[in-house]
Parts: sequence; C-alpha cells; structure tokens
Amino acid sequence: MSPIKILALVLSTLLLSTVFFSTRGAVEYTASESPNPQTTISATALEDDFASADNTMSTAQKVLATVLVVFIVGGFFSEMQTPGVGISFAISMAAAVLFFILFYGKGLVEFVDILLFVVGLVLILLEIFVVPGVGLTGILGLIFVVAGLSLSLVDNSQIAALDSTATHDLLVALALVIIGLTFGIFGSMALSHFLTTSKRTPAMALHKEMTAEEGYIGVQILPESLVGKRGVAETVLRPSGKVLIDGTSYDAVALGAMIDKGTSIVVEKIESSQLYVRAS
Repeated sequence: MSPIKILALVLSTLLLSTVFFSTRGAVEYTASESPNPQTTISATALEDDFASADNTMSTAQKVLATVLVVFIVGGFFSEMQTPGVGISFAISMAAAVLFFILFYGKGLVEFVDILLFVVGLVLILLEIFVVPGVGLTGILGLIFVVAGLSLSLVDNSQIAALDSTATHDLLVALALVIIGLTFGIFGSMALSHFLTTSKRTPAMALHKEMTAEEGYIGVQILPESLVGKRGVAETVLRPSGKVLIDGTSYDAVALGAMIDKGTSIVVEKIESSQLYVRAS
C-alpha cells in the first residue's frame, strides 16, 4: 500500500471516529431532554444537568482522545526521525485538528489550550533545529504540549475551584495524554524500525549490500608498486597536495619540507592508503 493511501486511510478513520462520537453525544443529549410525564424538572435544574453531562467524557471519548494523542505525538516524533518526508507530520497535524474540533464541540477547548499546544510545538522545533543539546527549550515545549492537550479534555472554568471533581478530571486527562504520549513515541520508534529493516518496504530503506568485490570502496586502493616511482608535483604540497605519476593523479603528503608545483618527486612509502613522497 502506498504512503498516500495509508495517509488517506488514517485521516478517514480519524474523521469518521470524530463524527461518530460527536453525533453520538448529540443523540444522547436529545434523548435525555425528552419529556418524562412522571417527572417534573425545573428549567434551571435541566440546564445544570445538561452542562454537567456535556462536559463529562464518556469512556469511548476517552479512548478516542488517547488514540488521537498517539497519532499527534507519534506522527510528530516520526517526522523528526525522518525529516522531509511530510506524511508523518501531516498525520500529526490532522489528528491535532480533529482532537481540538472534537472537544471544542463539547465546550472543553479554549483558546489558551490551543495556544499552549502551539507554543509547545514551536519550542520543541527550536530545540531540534536552533538550540540542539540545551534541553531546557525541549523540556518546556513538552510541558506546554502536555498541558495544552490535558486542559483541552477538562472544563477550564472548574479548575479554579480545585475541588475533588475538578482535580479528578484533571488527573484523568493528564493520565490519558501521558498514555498517548508514551504509546506515540514508542510506537513511532517501532514503526520506523520496521519500515527501515523489513524487506517488504524496499522504498523506505536500502537493503543492498555494497561489497568491495562489486567495486564499492571507501578509500582509494594504492598498489605497492608505486613505491620508488618518480613523478612530478601537480600542486603545491604543504604538506598535502596532488602528484602526477605515469599520467595518473594521486593525493600525496610531502615528507620533510614543502614541495613546490612542478618539482620532481619520488614515492617513499604507502601507509593507510596514503602516498608519502619526497622531492628528488
């Protein structure tokens, strides 16, 4: 299956999942507001019940949130491992958009949540491409990303209360994001290893062995018969340069003083595929 087809399949699955759970929430709310002739509920009580139900995630939505986080983190991490491909980053950003759309519809996502997530991504990119090795920028970026995703799963207006319910919801959201983060990172590492080692994905990795018998060599092989040969300095050797011996150009190192261009030379020795010459 081509990468384009894989991308289309993943995005379609995520989109259908988002639509399904959003529609399911709307259906559940419609059913819950159907009048019951045996019960009399005030308008204020009904509004309070709806607000509580709308801001509470079902088990299925928690699972979907975790899966989306896996794709967000896994796609982004995979793109960092193989920059320039673009497919992993597209999957990551698509999952992020679906994540925020899904929980914005539940009234959980606020502008500050999205801002934290975006700032976190920018800090991580700065850590990778601008200030590598420092660590502080990347750590702050990771904290911002986790905070943005976690706050998107809870009602921010209830966090200030710091009651038991708000604390429980925040801890659950944080746990879901950390689980998704863990699976995303290790999953992308496992997938990257599979794609680069499996012979079923020849387009993703080079499996051909380049042997010396087939002419693949890393250094120039110099025959021992060159020792004692005479030639001329093709360039100035101070101490490295080029010499011309029997019409063939070689890299060489001068033994002793610098050798000017055009000076006659003689090959003294060959060590580690390196030609050593003296002026003659």
